[in-house]
Amino acid sequence: MDEFKLERGGASLNPPQTSSSDYNEEVVSVSVRRATPKDFSIIQKFLNDNSFLLAKRFGNYNLKSVLETSYLSIIAETDNNQIIGFVSLEFDCISDPVEFEKYFSNLPLSVRNSIWIRLLHFEPFYGEHVLLEMLSSIFITFPEVDYICYHPGKNMAGVDFFSEFSIFSKEEAKDVKSENEKFVFLCHRDSLGKGVKKLSIRQAVVEDNDDIVPILSCCENITSMKPSGEYFFANLLYEQNEHRKVLIATNDEGEIIGVMYLSAEVDVRQIITDYKLQSEDVPIYDEFINETQYEDQVIYNANAFEIKLFYIQEEYKFRSIDFLREAFKYFSNIKYCIVGINFEDHTKSEHPLLKQFIFVEPNQECSSYSLHLLPKVSLMADFLVVKATETSLDKNSSPEETILNLLRLAEFDDEFISAVAKSFKGTRYVTMLLFDKNSAIGGQNEIIGIAVVDTQVNEFLLRRHFDFTEYVDYSAYSSRGKCQGMITHYYIEQKFFRYSKLFLKEVMKKLDKHILYYGCYRGEVPNESLNKELIYLKSTRQIEFPEFHSETNGRHSAADNETVVTAATTTTVSSGGSRIQTNVQYDSLYFINRRFLSEEKTEIFSRIVVIGGSKTGLGFIKELSVNSSLYFNNIIVVSPATVDGNCSHFYTDDTDEEFSNRELQNMISLPNIFFVRDKLEDIDRHNKRVILNDNSSSFITYDILILCTSRQYKMKQKYLELQGYPKRGVLNLNSAVLNEQGEEMALTDYLSTFFVKNDDRYREENSYIVVYGSSLDALCTARALLDNYEIDPEKILLVFPDGKKGVFNENDTLEEKIDSVLEVVGLKSLMFYHLEDMASDDDGNLIKIYLAQGVEAEKEDARLKNSKLLELDCSLFINCHSKDVDDGILSTVNRQSLVFDGRLIVDTQFRTTDPSIYSAGPMAKFSRRFGESRMMEAFNSSEVGAKLARSVLHSLGVGDDEFQPDVMPTFTKNTSVRCILPGGVRFFRCMTSTFDVEKCLKFETSCNTGSAPLQQCMDSFRYCCIYVDKSTNCIECICYLGQELVEEGNLASLVGLPVSYFNDLVNRYQEDLITDFIDFLRENWVMAILCHKFMSFKNDVKKKLLNEETLIGNIYDVCSEMAEKLLKGEVENLTIDPSLFINLEKKVSRDAKILVQSELIDFLSVHQDILHSIPSVYYVPKN
Repeated sequence: MDEFKLERGGASLNPPQTSSSDYNEEVVSVSVRRATPKDFSIIQKFLNDNSFLLAKRFGNYNLKSVLETSYLSIIAETDNNQIIGFVSLEFDCISDPVEFEKYFSNLPLSVRNSIWIRLLHFEPFYGEHVLLEMLSSIFITFPEVDYICYHPGKNMAGVDFFSEFSIFSKEEAKDVKSENEKFVFLCHRDSLGKGVKKLSIRQAVVEDNDDIVPILSCCENITSMKPSGEYFFANLLYEQNEHRKVLIATNDEGEIIGVMYLSAEVDVRQIITDYKLQSEDVPIYDEFINETQYEDQVIYNANAFEIKLFYIQEEYKFRSIDFLREAFKYFSNIKYCIVGINFEDHTKSEHPLLKQFIFVEPNQECSSYSLHLLPKVSLMADFLVVKATETSLDKNSSPEETILNLLRLAEFDDEFISAVAKSFKGTRYVTMLLFDKNSAIGGQNEIIGIAVVDTQVNEFLLRRHFDFTEYVDYSAYSSRGKCQGMITHYYIEQKFFRYSKLFLKEVMKKLDKHILYYGCYRGEVPNESLNKELIYLKSTRQIEFPEFHSETNGRHSAADNETVVTAATTTTVSSGGSRIQTNVQYDSLYFINRRFLSEEKTEIFSRIVVIGGSKTGLGFIKELSVNSSLYFNNIIVVSPATVDGNCSHFYTDDTDEEFSNRELQNMISLPNIFFVRDKLEDIDRHNKRVILNDNSSSFITYDILILCTSRQYKMKQKYLELQGYPKRGVLNLNSAVLNEQGEEMALTDYLSTFFVKNDDRYREENSYIVVYGSSLDALCTARALLDNYEIDPEKILLVFPDGKKGVFNENDTLEEKIDSVLEVVGLKSLMFYHLEDMASDDDGNLIKIYLAQGVEAEKEDARLKNSKLLELDCSLFINCHSKDVDDGILSTVNRQSLVFDGRLIVDTQFRTTDPSIYSAGPMAKFSRRFGESRMMEAFNSSEVGAKLARSVLHSLGVGDDEFQPDVMPTFTKNTSVRCILPGGVRFFRCMTSTFDVEKCLKFETSCNTGSAPLQQCMDSFRYCCIYVDKSTNCIECICYLGQELVEEGNLASLVGLPVSYFNDLVNRYQEDLITDFIDFLRENWVMAILCHKFMSFKNDVKKKLLNEETLIGNIYDVCSEMAEKLLKGEVENLTIDPSLFINLEKKVSRDAKILVQSELIDFLSVHQDILHSIPSVYYVPKN
């Protein structure tokens, strides 16, 4: 989205239609942009010299509050960024709304055509044209606004100021019986210059052809139609009739500045075929398509005319709405207008013409254009919003009875009706109704929108669970508890979707609210309109506590507790100190405040198709969804299975802490993201189509194709070519596998069927089920076989062809622990044995495998040297070792001539050799011409997806300015894995992207927990290992192994932090004062570090300390000295010998220490005493 959508910059401007002889006017180049709370200091500096005068004109004001809570604030700047003007506006009269309603109801002002000045100042030296530029920008930004208003209020503030300007007319109140004169100042858009005034529209005649031709050559048509032929437009002018019209717009000089070709001859069959105009066979738009029965045929007619061509000069394009209003006059009996835009031409999505149109969802095979629809009723509507309790729809019954009956007739669900009924019972819940006064039926207004609002919101609970930092400064709001509301139920008729923000604006106005929230429960599909207009908030990581675990997907925190808690509850745990369990009612949250109501999201109509429901693909979707300035209408995910699946017990979970399983569920519930359960069969690059597997005649058209499939377990080709390779009994550990008939089925279904059909064979005394692979998945599979299928552990053989060192970071203690667990459970294992051959019976069933020991095995046991192949009876061989790209994807890539070298080759923007096809994740790798790089699966999946999203946004022209397309992406987020191993032993590991065992020192603790023993043979234990980088002194990795469910999210949040933060951990460990890291990291001192905002706090303090402008104390010199020693290699082992840090700390000046202490107190005050995101374990000085 542009900084200010209609920025007026770069031109030397003279004030039109006004005299400014009273000013020392100087022609100046003025640019206008949106002001944000970040501009507070420069705006305050600009206003300071006139603060007394401004208070006199506009009353007392708090600039911080004005910037945060106003509907819109803008500033005017010169070329050297000097502020010369500022104006803040509201969508309602704030001085005295009651008086205004009483005395000025005769004025032609409505909720959609007026905006109100709250605060205004400009530099008189530059003349009145600065004011004109700011007002012009406002009118341009809001094409439906015709009046900029100012109401002096009872104190008559600002009367003299506004009386000076001829562009403001002074409107007196009618029928006023009062001693004081009452009036309001109005500035109509027609009093300003070109591009702002309403256009004069008329039907074109043949004689206009010569004047129209220059427009066609200098302007671009925004529709999908391509005119052809030298006399194309001349013929259109000549062939006009009641079904075809050509409209032209002229400026004040009579020059033609725009032309629109309209046709009521619409290809209705194509629209029915390509677009979703019905929901469960019910028309979405009333009377859009009329059906007529003629003999044995049904004839379809569209109750619409189409904009076939539209050209308009750039400076007038913001008055496109004038064409639409006039077009409906020429087709007065038609109820809809449609226009088609090429999907790939995403730059047209921001054209002002489309601002009133509704995007019509295409069918997946649609290859024509994106269709946009404008109902006449929405363009002409006169909106009215009232409280349900104040309506009088039926004089013979109460408002409650009337409204509830209407809802029942409209077949609203019982839960919605109950919520509306509840709002009549008290004052907490309020139902707001939206009417169109122009569509009254039988003298009664028709309800077109309903919003049920909870007026009592627990702000701190929401702030604790969702991240508002980027959007809201709560300190700028007065009476915070009263200025917020929660939308619990919402409905707006589809024809009025474009006016959801207007409805919300009026709800805020009537209820005197500044912030509205909208929450959804897990798996609930958000309201489509609110999902589009509101801002989706990221959830925050919560501190986890031992007492409050849930078993959902192995994730456990207070935030995941299924019990709904509406307030904080305090409890005490064995590790000491009070703990606060907090929960929030909603799994996803949206919000909007007055400031963001004025910011339109840029809609992206391009068809984005994501192949594969991997974490990388979902990370990509998440990054698009949380973008507060963009809305993607057309995202399709093609995946053969649902995201959660039912095979989780067989695999490790690599979900990172910032992208919880809860958020994965939220992603797949968004109404603008469509999931197709199928597999990729082929790609038609020429027509940009994805051919699907289940139905080869079914396809999905795309503009951008994202290939994000995971690599699959596959038997190597040399094994497939073995003479004795069986038809049955070899299983690759993938969520979908092929059965004996070549049919695809779920892994769990296959195993269930196999163990029933082969009961006798796999239970034979010497026949093993071999789980083959040096991976955590192999151990998980063994556990799943034991627990889910009750397989005798003596029948399972684990084979680790590459040993276990790579699995457990060469941690000998971990290996020993695992070996002990396997022994207790009764599982056998072989190390460093490789599959060499297989044998099958006459029916093709696997009966034997042959293993050969590797060089490593010979080193382990000299007796194995020169030994023969190890022959084993085997009924089922499960491959958990070698992975490769899916065969179907590989075939498709080769057919389409996309460069493939073991993986799909991409450039620094994740693009393949086809610029419209992107790839990321395990199946892709960067081209070698960019230098050596690690495989993408080594990095955080959601971070890879986010970086991919940035590249796609850049290609769409809506990326951020900091993006560098030619620079290799870097990945810095931590990666986590967690799983449950045989015997119910849990394993967790979190490490940085740069973790290297050889560069780290290892600290480990192991203790018995005294809980239930494992298999009654082995005491329950808890092992934890911390790796610290020798040079940076930062924690690079944390591992945990044990039966107890520990706070994995807490442990993950500590990785990457300096070990010096951890209460003298190294010295205490060396002195044997720490015997269990888990207990140590549950102590009270660590709570602040576990807070989700601690890293932001740390980075902010660092930035302030190293700010060259303020340069507090001598911290810069101290850090420079430390950096110099590190670069010279003088400090190889900071962890063991922290004396260097201690000596440097003594050199830090008092000013720097005071700053850190002050910032820490502020941090604790907010997060402990206000938000309660940190338990109350710290004493925080109040002064």
